[in-house]
Amino acid sequence: TWREVMYGVASRLTPDSYFTLARAVYAEMALAGITAVGEFHYLHHAPGGTPYDDPNAMGEALIAAAAEAGIRITLLDT
Repeated sequence: TWREVMYGVASRLTPDSYFTLARAVYAEMALAGITAVGEFHYLHHAPGGTPYDDPNAMGEALIAAAAEAGIRITLLDT
C-alpha cells in the first residue's frame, strides 16, 4: 500500500536527504503560486530508530528547506 512505500522511504531519510527532497517539493509549490505549507511532520529519528543528538534535526531540515524555497511553513508534529 502507499503507507508501506512511504514508511520504506521515510526509514532511509536523514536530515540532509530530507532537506534536499523537501526543498525541491517546496520550490515546485512556490513556482505554482503556493505561499505556505502545513507539513505533517513525524520523522524524528535516524534510520534504525536511533534518536538524533538534536531531537529537532529533521524539523530544522524542513524549516531550512522552506526558507530556501521561499515558502512559509508550519510543522504539524505527530
